[in-house]
This record gives sequence, structure tokens and C-alpha cells, in this order.
Amino acid sequence: MNFKTDDRVVHDAHGVGTVQEAGQKHPEWIPVTKRLPKDGEQVLIKGHNGKMLTMFYCEKRFYLHIGEKDYCADDVIAWQPLPEV
Repeated sequence: MNFKTDDRVVHDAHGVGTVQEAGQKHPEWIPVTKRLPKDGEQVLIKGHNGKMLTMFYCEKRFYLHIGEKDYCADDVIAWQPLPEV
């Protein structure tokens, strides 16, 4: 994952805030070795480098859609549902 995430906004119906704020509010990370999100679910992910990002889980992969391109993250170590507001 080579995305700048410090100011990336967690997009949901209520505009939660930054990815870091969301990760601090709900620190319960689920290792990908234990459980994966439901297909089509948007989640907060953490990579090997500690960066956090919102991505969609689909067909056994984590994706980010920017403009007309899809990006895939191969280094996801943990995830969590987006926080409820």
C-alpha cells in the first residue's frame, strides 16, 4: 500500500473523520489469519507498515477505488469494521 493515509477520510454515511481517528476509537483489530470481512464490506485495514486505510473486501482481496482505477493491497495484516456514529 503506497497511499498517503494521514488525511484520508473514512467514508461512510456520517463522515466519521480520519482513518487514524477511527482506528483510535475502535482499537479491536481482527487478524486476517483469524477472520475476513463479508464480501462487499468496506472496512478499515492495517498493513505491515502500520498504515491504515479504508478498503472494500471483495473476492478474497482488499480493494480501493480511486477515480477509474482499482488498487489492491497485498500486505493487509488486520482489519476492523468502520465505526458506528
